[in-house]
Amino acid sequence: RGIRFAQGRDMDIMQGVMVGEVMNRNPVTIRRDQTLAELYQRFQETNFLGFPVLDEEGLLWGIVTLQDMEKALSQSAINLRGLQVDDVAVPDPVTVYPDEPIWAAIQKMAPRDLARLPVVSRGEKRKLLGLISRSDILRAYDVGIVRKQRGQLLESHVTLRRQEYNGFREFRLRKGQRAVGALLRDLDLPEAVNVVSVERNGMVLIPRGGTRFEDGDIVTVFGRKDSLRQAQEVFTASGEGPGEG
Repeated sequence: RGIRFAQGRDMDIMQGVMVGEVMNRNPVTIRRDQTLAELYQRFQETNFLGFPVLDEEGLLWGIVTLQDMEKALSQSAINLRGLQVDDVAVPDPVTVYPDEPIWAAIQKMAPRDLARLPVVSRGEKRKLLGLISRSDILRAYDVGIVRKQRGQLLESHVTLRRQEYNGFREFRLRKGQRAVGALLRDLDLPEAVNVVSVERNGMVLIPRGGTRFEDGDIVTVFGRKDSLRQAQEVFTASGEGPGEG
C-alpha cells in the first residue's frame, strides 16, 4: 500500500512538479447532509474509493472513504437513511495547496497512509480546487521524467544538433491550424516521428492517443530528421482538425 519513492533520485525528478499541474480539477463530491444511502449509491456509480465532503455553501467540510462507509455498514441494525454523510466522514481533513510541490503532498500522505488529499485555495482555505490521488502522483513522476529529459536536451543541444539521423523539433500551435482541436491518435504522423511532450500554460504534458491539442500548445517531436518537417506540417497546416466543422 502507499507510494514508495527513493528520496534521492525520485525527489530530484519531481522537484519541479506542482500539485496543481496533476490534480483532478473536477473531483466527484458529496454534501455532508446527504444520506448514507446516497453515499452508498455514489460509490456504486463511480467505483471511486473516496470523496471530498462539502457543506451547504459548497466549501470543503471533510472527506469520506469507502472504508468509512463499510465501517458504518458493519454495525448491526443500522438505518442508512437515518444517518448522514457527516456522521461517518472525517471533518477538517489534511489538505494541500496547488502551488506546493508534489513532494509536499507525498510527505502528508505517506505517514497517514492517505490515498487522496483535497487541494484548497491559499486565500480561501476551505474552497476546494481539486483532488490529488496516488495515481496523480505517479503521473507527476512521468511529468518530472519528461522535464528532466528536456533539461538534458538543452544542456547537450550542440551535441544533439550533430546527430546524423535523429533530432528534435519544437513548434507552437496556433488557432486555425489543422492539429488544434484534434486528437493525437487522429493525426497522420510519419512512422519515424514521436511526440515527446506538450507544454500548455506552463505545464508539461505527456501526450497519449487521446490528448487533444489546443491553441498555444508547444509541441516537441523527436525522430528522423528527414521526417521532422513533414511532422510539423501535419500539425501546423491550415484547416479544420479531424472531427471538427
